[in-house]
Amino acid sequence: IEEFIRVDHAGERGAIKIYEGQLLALNTFVKDEELKKTIEEMKEHEKEHCEYFENEIKKRKIKPTKLLPLWDLLGVGLGFGFLGMAFDVFSFIEFFNIISRIWGGVCENLILVAVPMFIFMGTMLERSGVANDLLYCLQVLLRRVPGGLALSVTIMGTIMAATTGIIGASVVMMTLLALPVMLDRKYDPSLATGTIAASGTLGILIPPSIMLVIMADLLSISVGTLFLAAVIPGLLLAFIYTIYIYLRTKFNPSLAPPLSDDLGPKTKSELWIMIFRSFLPPIFLILCVLGSIFAGIATPTEAAAVGALGSIILALFNKRLTKTVIK
Repeated sequence: IEEFIRVDHAGERGAIKIYEGQLLALNTFVKDEELKKTIEEMKEHEKEHCEYFENEIKKRKIKPTKLLPLWDLLGVGLGFGFLGMAFDVFSFIEFFNIISRIWGGVCENLILVAVPMFIFMGTMLERSGVANDLLYCLQVLLRRVPGGLALSVTIMGTIMAATTGIIGASVVMMTLLALPVMLDRKYDPSLATGTIAASGTLGILIPPSIMLVIMADLLSISVGTLFLAAVIPGLLLAFIYTIYIYLRTKFNPSLAPPLSDDLGPKTKSELWIMIFRSFLPPIFLILCVLGSIFAGIATPTEAAAVGALGSIILALFNKRLTKTVIK
């Protein structure tokens, strides 16, 4: 009985997602109010069933099935497929093309192998504390510059964009690391959040952008060529961000109170040690990864493997390669 409740609960969730996908397609492409009303009624009916099973799960203290996220992911796509069948532009047999497309196209594509390795590189740098050390180092180096903390976040966003390749990871990471510090230093909330949002989204443009890897595969263009073409626009955008933050905080210091001069190491030798340990290693890793691609020494897939291994070595160098980090 418990297994029946679990599976049916997942099925009702999936059905709701399918109807949501159909309603989205109707609102976007077809203005058929009668069909929309019918689907909404069916969706409400499924919601009643879903609520019944949720109550049973709570009452019987049943652990919900782990397949719920899978149903959520599949629901919208299946909804569009069934909507296409309703308008006779899609047949049920075409669903079976998905399997051959995944195994015959995506999994055998050597270019797309670079995607998980670039993501792993950025995640390892964040989990092992390298990104946190980098932000602190930039704060110390820019503490006497107007808006130094915001500029540190922007520069860090540029550097992390060259490691993660995805937006979500950069924005979440910098929000957790930088936003509490900026608000604690009495930074203007709009400036703080805007800086993180702007610099965090550089990952979609600055190589190794995951979007560029996928676009290169879809358009049959060299990944290295796209990476090289995106470097200058990405760095130019980051440069404009830094100029804007500097000028705005210089003419309106209340937006970004200056950092304390006592922040950071007390001696020059300690400062240079911090730079060599926290700032130069991730920069060197990025130069090795992107430089090998631009120089034609390695393919993007090979460079991604070097970056993934380099991030592990950096974590080991900082004595933070623990079981928790690896998991």
